[in-house]
Amino acid sequence: MPSIERLPLTRAGNAVGRAVSFGQRYAADVLPVLAAVALTAIGDWYTIPQNERHWGGRLANVLLLLAGVAVIGSAIAVSIAWRRDQRMQSLEVRNQDHVQMVIDLKDQIETRDTDIAGLEERLEAAENERAELVRNFLDAQLELMAAELGHENNERISVYVHDGEKFVRASRFAESPVYGGEGGRTIYPTTQGCIGQAWRDRCAVVTHLPDWATKPDEYLKDSERRCELPPDIARQIRMKSQSYFAHRLRNEERRPAGVIVFESLSPQLPKQDELGQYVTICEKRLERLLSRYREVLAANREGGL
Repeated sequence: MPSIERLPLTRAGNAVGRAVSFGQRYAADVLPVLAAVALTAIGDWYTIPQNERHWGGRLANVLLLLAGVAVIGSAIAVSIAWRRDQRMQSLEVRNQDHVQMVIDLKDQIETRDTDIAGLEERLEAAENERAELVRNFLDAQLELMAAELGHENNERISVYVHDGEKFVRASRFAESPVYGGEGGRTIYPTTQGCIGQAWRDRCAVVTHLPDWATKPDEYLKDSERRCELPPDIARQIRMKSQSYFAHRLRNEERRPAGVIVFESLSPQLPKQDELGQYVTICEKRLERLLSRYREVLAANREGGL
């Protein structure tokens, strides 16, 4: 809070400031009027006969001096006002330029956002196309393997890719449309079934499981004991196979990447004794496809698919 002694000085300063502001704003209008009044008064003074003048020539001289000051002040005020107008016009032009610049930048940002959105859509479409190509190659590879092994209507081949704490079914082929195609589970745990056994031990072979059609209870018990498959899961499986051959697969970096499973409704798979050597040969064909499929899975995770 200002002291009492400083209040008069503060008020005086405020008054002077207001007066200066008033002068800057209205000098160009007021001073020419004052000059005109002074000159009119001088003109009227000199039209009066000298013997009738009561104030003598001094008053005329003073008014003349005041008129001159007013004229000079008017010129200065007009100059100041003109410069002020010029500055205001310049500021207005600069302001309009800045506004236009902001509008242009906004348009550029919107255009780039549109371009980015379009590129993201194209990238997503390319990723989807790539994933479809990888699946098609895997399907074709399994179909070729089934033909080479002489598989019939009761055999099936599946490839599972390891993905963290689970397996993802990447491809499946069977002559029978009941056991092939897109049906059934697509996600499998890493600790169940022949898939989990092969992932752990490199290879898993199971033959001569009981026939589900005639001995369902024995089938469930043997599946749990020999395949480490819980009865509730085994009961839901579409293809109640009696024989399995599962083998761990590697990728291009020679690291474990997935599992291939051959299965049959017969007690034993065709050419079962040759499957180990055959998978070793085919693994070269599958390495690159497994690497590409794992890249697809990683891209899907990053994209939230």
